[in-house]
Amino acid sequence: MPLAINLRGAASFGLASRAGLTSTGVTMVNGDVALYPLATCSDATGDAGASQTCLVKTYSSSTGMTAKGSIFWAADPFDNGGTANSVTNDLQIAWNEARAKQIPRAR
Repeated sequence: MPLAINLRGAASFGLASRAGLTSTGVTMVNGDVALYPLATCSDATGDAGASQTCLVKTYSSSTGMTAKGSIFWAADPFDNGGTANSVTNDLQIAWNEARAKQIPRAR
């Protein structure tokens, strides 16, 4: 039986990263995106094959990435990165909780 992990505020996000985001093909993110502390977002195929930034509140490209939600990042103009910071912290807490709940494998 899988052990339940509380994702807290990260549960409703499609993607959360502490190391930025690079999309290299047609990608659909179903939900919001949080990028903190490294606020980089690059869509390598988003502008007819040319790389472009995706650090905007909403982002969609027919040839690259589409986020079906909002994009939050460190120092964003919406809440100065508060949402991105909170979500990536919640994800770290969930990761630590999951590691603590691992069931030892029989040898």
